[in-house]
Amino acid sequence: MKTLSLAITLFFVLDPFGNLPTMLALLGGFDHANRKRIILRELVFAFITLGLFYASGHWFLNLLEVGPSDLKICGGVVLGIISLRMVFPRDKPPAHKEIEAEPFIVPLAIPLMAGPSALATVMIMAAQSSDNPLVGFGMVTLAWFTSAVILFTGISLGDFIPARLLPALERLTGLLLTIISVHMLMTGIQSYFLAPK
Repeated sequence: MKTLSLAITLFFVLDPFGNLPTMLALLGGFDHANRKRIILRELVFAFITLGLFYASGHWFLNLLEVGPSDLKICGGVVLGIISLRMVFPRDKPPAHKEIEAEPFIVPLAIPLMAGPSALATVMIMAAQSSDNPLVGFGMVTLAWFTSAVILFTGISLGDFIPARLLPALERLTGLLLTIISVHMLMTGIQSYFLAPK
């Protein structure tokens, strides 16, 4: 159940509903066949990046001597900032409908699909799933796959998606992520004070 909650958290951080409008704008100059080909390739690159950070996350955090309580508190703060940005987004400059060259890794795979927030979350997941790393990696895969399905479907049906639907879904996702971040922060503080000194 714990690993499933981590997968849900990562899915919210990946924020496919918030990234979809930008991706549609960046790929607006390509036909539907090329859009699908590009998005599939970038999704694979994003998954490889997430996997690499998951594999090195536990080692890196051990090197810094970061404990479970520190992870929960840090994760709660980071997720809280992410969720507030989703609920109260800043005005974004309009994206160009066409780009000169086909995007390759940047900016679709990194940082849109696998940005700093997602990579930090994956490293925290690696540390919290150290007892059973394969299950934790399965949860990373599940979160990525669910996000990938939404992005691929959205790219394929981009012309038929109502303009106001995606911002509304992003704000709803932000609200749910706020609840998770508060819970993570409070449990981290509680375990910190209750830990034996």
